[in-house]
Amino acid sequence: MFDTNMWAGKTLLPPAYTTEFDLGQYEESETGWGLGATFGLLLKPHPMFSLGATFRTASTVKFSGEAVISNLVAIGQPGSSEMERSVTWPEWLAVGAAFFPMENLTFTADVQ
Repeated sequence: MFDTNMWAGKTLLPPAYTTEFDLGQYEESETGWGLGATFGLLLKPHPMFSLGATFRTASTVKFSGEAVISNLVAIGQPGSSEMERSVTWPEWLAVGAAFFPMENLTFTADVQ
């Protein structure tokens, strides 16, 4: 799911294009599906030390929904329309380490 709200901005109105008009609120509400995979590895070479890695494949989500600009109807335009968008998340890799010097104390570090 993806929802956003923000100011739509201003436009100049015809015929002279000198009068500014506030478009009001812009809203999107969309849903979609995508496919990806995550792989992980955890190594514990010693009870006080562990290493881990995570890899995510790239994934694309195809969204569809509705976009609304609140004040467009005041100037004779449709206030909403159907929309589609695709968003691609890139591949992602993270590695980390943990050190357990004593009970109830853990030091960690990771890089993504």
